[in-house]
Amino acid sequence: MDWAGLADAIAKGLLVLPSVWFLFVAVSVASAVVDVVSYRIPNGFIVALTVLFFVVASLHWTEVSWLSHLGALGLVLGGGVFFYAIGQMGAGDVKLLAALALWAGVFALIPLLFWVSLCGLLGMLIILLLRRFLPSLQARGLIFAHRPLPRVLSRGEGVPYGIGIAPGAIVASLSFPMWLWQQ
Repeated sequence: MDWAGLADAIAKGLLVLPSVWFLFVAVSVASAVVDVVSYRIPNGFIVALTVLFFVVASLHWTEVSWLSHLGALGLVLGGGVFFYAIGQMGAGDVKLLAALALWAGVFALIPLLFWVSLCGLLGMLIILLLRRFLPSLQARGLIFAHRPLPRVLSRGEGVPYGIGIAPGAIVASLSFPMWLWQQ
């Protein structure tokens, strides 16, 4: 394919949309990794997911059920603000989950929340098991012999929920509207 053909294919969206899923996955995974390391999810990731959704939606504007997608965003953001207010979720987690709900729409919201919950439970169990057993390995000098355990593995710290949100959204993306991933 020559440069003119490549530019034409990009203009028609033929090469942009297959890469959308990989960008979706990359930004989701990056948010989880940063959350595990720093206990925060930068707004840049949320903005990137939101802008990417609107770019793809603008390419398929006649197929988009705008009320469904914006409704899912509003529902999750409203519920997330409640959970943030009672100290059960971090603000970054709320914003990330709301941005991902925008992708899902109302009809794929239940699978999204199910997979996020399941992946979050598994992630939490793994972290709690590591917190239980790693200190004894460290005391024997088998791991982290001369330095402290990472914060996420220290007792008394919260569990970063990005580890549940990102993989859950990736699995749930299989039930998202097909126009998101079409060529």
